[in-house]
Amino acid sequence: IEIGEGSNAQDNCCLHVDYECGCKLGKYVTVEHSVTLHACTVEDACLIGMGATILDNAVVGTGCIVAANALVLSNQKLEPFSVYAGVPAKRVKDVTPEQREEIIKRTARDYRVYASWYEE
Repeated sequence: IEIGEGSNAQDNCCLHVDYECGCKLGKYVTVEHSVTLHACTVEDACLIGMGATILDNAVVGTGCIVAANALVLSNQKLEPFSVYAGVPAKRVKDVTPEQREEIIKRTARDYRVYASWYEE
């Protein structure tokens, strides 16, 4: 399991590997509560919504938002800077510049601040 700089996995997440593939988070990724990441890759600056599941060999492209409770299937490749939702997850729209700033970057930054409260 690799977790990049500035990334966070919140309460009740499960990050798991299999015999062929690890689990990798890029830089400034936020994985919200109760997410399952199974032997997949999440590239830089993504937001994975509460309760989402990303399965084996899936790749979440840079700058994506995966909606709460979405299911990203095995081997699925998500287009960068896109929003995906549903079961199974489908592309619903582009991530806007405002969403990049206000949702993805701000959330990753905020959780770094929260973590600093507990550093000794």
